[in-house]
Amino acid sequence: MPRVVVLCGPHMQGCYGVACARHLANHNVNTIIFTPAQGHLPELMEHELCLCTLAGAKHIKSVEGKSGERERERRKEKKKERKK
Repeated sequence: MPRVVVLCGPHMQGCYGVACARHLANHNVNTIIFTPAQGHLPELMEHELCLCTLAGAKHIKSVEGKSGERERERRKEKKKERKK
């Protein structure tokens, strides 16, 4: 199954990107929508994001996620080893 990541800013053009992502999700494309965590999203975008999740798309606001957590744990372990 194809996978698409759609990067959308918090403005009207971002709403168009979310709408495109919804159409792709409706056609069985694995769709991930990224919007920045900071800032207020327009009401229309919130509505489009709701429709997207109903269509099966995934919405994320941060790219750090689990890989960032693993990296922090590695750094902590390295610091512990240096102290020994």
